[in-house]
Amino acid sequence: MDAPKGVDAPAGTIMSVACDGSEVATIESTGGFRFSPNTATISVNDVIKFENAAEHSIVPSGANADSGFVVGFGATACLKFTAAGTFAFRCNPHTSMTGTITVN
Repeated sequence: MDAPKGVDAPAGTIMSVACDGSEVATIESTGGFRFSPNTATISVNDVIKFENAAEHSIVPSGANADSGFVVGFGATACLKFTAAGTFAFRCNPHTSMTGTITVN
């Protein structure tokens, strides 16, 4: 699959995949103006599960914010990171509510 719309990464470095229980980390947005956890460090080809129960969207941030994913209210998305790098995300519209995924 291609990178989902909104990922802070070059095309093809993040893939939307089925959530199957093999995810190495889960990042939740449940309200309270924070992500839990707000950082994760993973290896290339690992999968992160995003669960969004808050009333806003989780969107990428940074220089390439228009190139990847959006996780809307009530949605769950699993993303496989296929290249090393740092991938920032935030709440939309709360720009101070941020998180980072580091891929080694």
